[in-house]
Formats: sequence, C-alpha cells, structure tokens
Amino acid sequence: MRKILVILFIIFIGCEKNEVEEENLCDELICELVCEDGYILDENGCELCQCTVFGCTDIDATNYYELANTDNESCIYNYVYAGVYDETFIVTEFSPPLNIEIVWDKDNIYGFGSLSLDVDGNDIDDLVFNLSNYNLDYFQKLQITPYYFPSTGITPYDNFEFAFIEVGFYAGLGSYSSTDFVHKINYQDRIDNLPLWKENYAALFQENPTYIFPFGPWYSADGTYYIGIRKDNKFGWIEIEMNGLNTFPKIKKVAFQTID
Repeated sequence: MRKILVILFIIFIGCEKNEVEEENLCDELICELVCEDGYILDENGCELCQCTVFGCTDIDATNYYELANTDNESCIYNYVYAGVYDETFIVTEFSPPLNIEIVWDKDNIYGFGSLSLDVDGNDIDDLVFNLSNYNLDYFQKLQITPYYFPSTGITPYDNFEFAFIEVGFYAGLGSYSSTDFVHKINYQDRIDNLPLWKENYAALFQENPTYIFPFGPWYSADGTYYIGIRKDNKFGWIEIEMNGLNTFPKIKKVAFQTID
C-alpha cells in the first residue's frame, strides 16, 4: 500500500511539473510599443515586441505593402506593361510626336517651355511637362556660368502620380544624399508593381555646373522609353522619344486604363 502511494505521489508531482512548464512556455512580454492590431506571435504562439501590420505581402501583387508582416488577403493583380495595351485602355497617339515648344526671352539667353496632358479625358490637365534651356554660344563667349540649365521635369495634377527612382550621390565632407528623378522605363517592363510613386515635381534630367549632383537617368538618352503613371487603382504609360545629348523629350503616345 505504501509503494502505491509513493508511485501516485511521483506521478502527481510529474504531471504538475509538466503543467507548470507548459504554462511558462511564454515569457512575460515587456514592451513599450502600443499596437492597434496586437503583437506578432512566434512559432510557439508567444507575443513578440513587434506590431502586427496587415496588408498584401505578395511582392508580385500590384498593391504589395513592404511594411506588412501579416497577409490579409487584400492582394490585387493588375498587370500593366510599358508599351502594351488592350481594349481597356484609352490610347492617344501623336503623329508627329509632340515637342515642348521653347519660348526664348527678349535677349535670347534663356528659354522655357511647358506642355499639358489630359490623360484620362476629363478635360483636366493631369501632367505638365516643363523645360528650361540656355543659349550655349552666349555663355561660352562670355565665359560665365548660366543661372538656368537644360532640364525637363513633370508636375502631376488631379490625383495623378508617376513612377520615380531615388538617385544617391556623394555630397562632400563624408556625407551622402539622394534626389528623385522620373523613372526611365524600358519597353515591356512591368509598371503596376513599381514601389515608388510621386505626386509632385521631379525632373527627367537636370544639367548643372557640378558633377557632384546627378544629371538624371534621361540625360543624353537615345531611343524610346516610358514613364509609368497611375491614378487610384488605374495605371498607364507615356511613350517618350529621346534623341541623345542636348535634346528634349518628344511625346509619342499615352495609354491609360479605363477600368480598375
């Protein structure tokens, strides 16, 4: 009888120990983060000091959200490629291509130009191209530095955005910086999943008196390239013709989705 009691006692203690171990599987979470959607759980179901961020986690999706760590089944797939369109697009082709007309000042020293595009056909200017130029012969003769340099940029309106890239450069004294330029896209490159979109001005290229600051990806480009554009969940592109150094973009074609 005494042996039976001892065995039962050992079994009881062992079970109690296992139950305690299971209850203490997760350490007490001490975290200063305030998470609206709770904390991330590890493989044991224990909370980590990391907020749950819901969103689309598929990098191939149109609305991929790089900060999301928990997929919420919201992914959208809307494949749009530069230079490619079907019956769901509004397409406007310009023949000959549109030039941005330059108006020179009275002394023929500086020239400026602008061109507006109504991409979605609602009679509102959606994108405005601006350029500047200078009389090279004038400044070479006087051997002085101009105030304005050759450049072309875009300003979007009416909730439009365009794809851009960040270009880093050495700013001196051991520091680095970056500036934004319009993304120069090749034919058939995918547009809808590009990560960076801009709702204010950026240059295609901008010449400047120092080689520290980048001139931009469109500077001296030669050939046909594309600018990615979007508004809400609709995407499109602008086909641009470039003709090398000291030339400005010509607009050949614009395509934009008519449905989401």
